[in-house]
Amino acid sequence: MHDASTYVFAENDDRPFEIDTFGLGTTFPHQTKGDSKYFYASLIVAPFGDELTADFAKTMIKTEKLGQGKQTDFISSSFSVTDYIGHFFGPSSLEIKPPSGSVGIPLL
Repeated sequence: MHDASTYVFAENDDRPFEIDTFGLGTTFPHQTKGDSKYFYASLIVAPFGDELTADFAKTMIKTEKLGQGKQTDFISSSFSVTDYIGHFFGPSSLEIKPPSGSVGIPLL
């Protein structure tokens, strides 16, 4: 994340319509807590959630040796963090900036 002052809507980080999702609070950055009962659920609104999805897919391709057999292999992944963040925090929120600025990067 860049300095908050570089974001157009930085002064509006805590908006009335933002939801305190999984106890993460409504101001950015949010801290995911590994000991929270909502830890795994909170990953759907974590900026690094799509990176985890990409890492999982890459690991599966390697360990399952996809594409190395005679039959066609197919894998499908959904990178939905930006969508969830937009719904929970709003399309102009600080939360939306890190994942939308790196769409496609996890695939590299």
